[in-house]
Amino acid sequence: MLRKRCMSGSQCLWMWSINVKNFCDTYVYPVMVTTRSHTTTTTTTTHIKDRLITHEDPYHLHKTLGITCLLNFAYRYLYHLPIYGSLGYEEINAFNTMTMVAHMMLSSSSLIFNVLRLRLPKKPLLIYEEYRLHTILFTLRGCGPYLYEAVVRSAGRPDLGLAQILATSPYIPFLATMCLHLAVDLVTRVHGTPGLTTVRVANKSTRLSTTLFRRSFSFYQVIAAASSIASTDIQYLNMGYNTLIAIQSSTFLMTLVRKNIIRPYTHLAIYGGCLVASTGYIFLWNDWQLLAVSAAVFAGRMCGISKYVLWHGVNGYYHLGGMLPPTTP
Repeated sequence: MLRKRCMSGSQCLWMWSINVKNFCDTYVYPVMVTTRSHTTTTTTTTHIKDRLITHEDPYHLHKTLGITCLLNFAYRYLYHLPIYGSLGYEEINAFNTMTMVAHMMLSSSSLIFNVLRLRLPKKPLLIYEEYRLHTILFTLRGCGPYLYEAVVRSAGRPDLGLAQILATSPYIPFLATMCLHLAVDLVTRVHGTPGLTTVRVANKSTRLSTTLFRRSFSFYQVIAAASSIASTDIQYLNMGYNTLIAIQSSTFLMTLVRKNIIRPYTHLAIYGGCLVASTGYIFLWNDWQLLAVSAAVFAGRMCGISKYVLWHGVNGYYHLGGMLPPTTP
């Protein structure tokens, strides 16, 4: 009897410990984990909010425009492009006009913030005055064609539309683009650092991967500019907008890096994805000829030939007797 009672007591103690463990596993530990997770999430959200909200934007104008533009990028590249095969700006309507104005206002409203006067060569992901002004000018290059088309159509002058101008006087849009490039060069002359540009930095690394990354970013800029110059129809409007995803995503990601919300390598990965999306759209509407022309321009720049000479050659090739790019994907 004694032995049986002792065995029963051990079993009861064992069963009691199992029940306690099950209770803790079921009720106590999940609550502790949930509480910690909620606290961590709340702390992270508060950290991000505190870093993004500044006294320089008291009415949250810049942030509202930024969210609007992010949503528009998602809509254009993740919904409209897969379904309709374009970014949708070949149509002039109120929605397209409002979103294009939002993109232009986003870059322009950055003037309310204080930024570095000169670039820090060892910290190239910090926004500085030259970079900010370049962003505004290149955004104008991307938004300008659509906004011009919207104005002339609202004025009842479709005969002054870009399709007609490209068909009869293709040199006029090209001259407008070159004037913007002259303004960019003027900004560099006034605010730039000798030997540095917004793409080429004082990085003396000999690693092949670093060199390829820098060259690929430069090559993308050439392809994007060539895609606009090569356009011969209303796709000129979409090609202009297509450059904005690289311009404005880079500025947004640089802000997140400066505020210690993301790491530089995260910036590199997301920005690279934006370049891939933009390049993919370019070659959806163009063939290998644009790639060959862009490679020739890139090689010419590497050899020190003036970009204005090279772009004049590209414009002449496409509009003064060269091979025209396809107008359907």
